[in-house]
Amino acid sequence: MRSRPLPEPTTALLCIICILVTLANSTTRAGDAGLWAQIGHFTDPDTQAVLKGHYSLLFTCMFLHESFTHGLGITHLFFDVYWLYLLGNTIEKTVGPVWYILFVAAAALVGSSVEIVWSDQVGIGASGVVYALFGLMWAGRFRYDEWRDLANPYNMRMMLAWGVFCIITTYTHLMFIANGAHFGGLAFGLCVGLLCFSRTRRWLWILPICAILAICSLSVTYMPWSPNWLWWKATNAFKVQDYAKSADLYQRYLQRGGDDRDDAWHNIGASWHNKSIDDQAKGDHTAVEIDRQNEAAAAAKSSGAYTLDN
Repeated sequence: MRSRPLPEPTTALLCIICILVTLANSTTRAGDAGLWAQIGHFTDPDTQAVLKGHYSLLFTCMFLHESFTHGLGITHLFFDVYWLYLLGNTIEKTVGPVWYILFVAAAALVGSSVEIVWSDQVGIGASGVVYALFGLMWAGRFRYDEWRDLANPYNMRMMLAWGVFCIITTYTHLMFIANGAHFGGLAFGLCVGLLCFSRTRRWLWILPICAILAICSLSVTYMPWSPNWLWWKATNAFKVQDYAKSADLYQRYLQRGGDDRDDAWHNIGASWHNKSIDDQAKGDHTAVEIDRQNEAAAAAKSSGAYTLDN
């Protein structure tokens, strides 16, 4: 009797981490004491944290899946882990664990970054990595027979159909799906695969890879359409005492549909208040009067007690 081959260690470990993190997240709350709660919430998605420099979240968010008690629940985890194991195990066996984990890490970063650019949110789940793995296998299917068995036209049609379905359900508010991670991951995997395995002019695929990386760089550098980015820039402007710019950015945050309207108007008022102090010190009484009028208008739109946000 032939024994079944053992799973590749890196892929098995990634799948186990996905299961443990999601299980811990589903059974604890953020802020709970204990190691189990830390396992469940160390990768909670937070776009503001990424903008502040916590870039590790772009990778670790692949381990967290929707809570068992909400929405897709265990289905989300099952399908991601199933495809991660199926595709990842085959690729790791072919290229080795070092190149495999480097590709997975890069795919996670790319998928998460594209998702921030796409939706202004850090997605969760390993589906962006799964799409990248499939794209890599599709590009290299003529090199490796075992890749061709999985990267077949039927599975490609299924991946694309699921991607389109997810876009529809997201825009109809039936489910929130990380569509940017899906298609960003697929494009990245295809381009890397064609760069490595294309039979002619491989170097040409450096150009679309650079384009993808440029899009990813926007997620932490320049997104004027993003409420999260505008809030981050407004906060930074306030900290460096550029109060007029801070007020303008908070107002643009509101114009872009930012949810935290009370705090935004509060911070706009605080910006004008601090600017009035600066203008008072300069002896510009006309500017002070305008600053105070702007502060009063902002304070009137902020519910609750109006106190300065330093």
